[in-house]
Amino acid sequence: MARRDATTPSEADMLTEELLGAVPAKKEPEPEPEPEPADSRTPHERNRINRQMSFTLPSVEWKRVIKDQADDWDMRPSDFLLYCVSYTMANIKDGVVGPPDGEIGRFYHRAGEAFDLPWTPS
Repeated sequence: MARRDATTPSEADMLTEELLGAVPAKKEPEPEPEPEPADSRTPHERNRINRQMSFTLPSVEWKRVIKDQADDWDMRPSDFLLYCVSYTMANIKDGVVGPPDGEIGRFYHRAGEAFDLPWTPS
């Protein structure tokens, strides 16, 4: 029996190398994603968009008078307006205040110009 030369690859050695070459290299584990930062907003603030409503006043004078009155009562303008709307809604429910006279509809005009408003800033 002839001795095999250890420096010469045999068919088995070549097949082993071929099979090992087909095995994919070990991948490093992917790093854990960093957790999302906790939302520091309160549930009240997170749901604010569902409660928000924007509107336009007829003139900048309205804004000034509303802000001045809110300041006089030591309120934020948004709280002052909500207070006023609450009283108006109660009066509507009680039948004290009704819809504006004339044809009512949705049309393009400057805010409030189609209505005979009971109060305007002086």
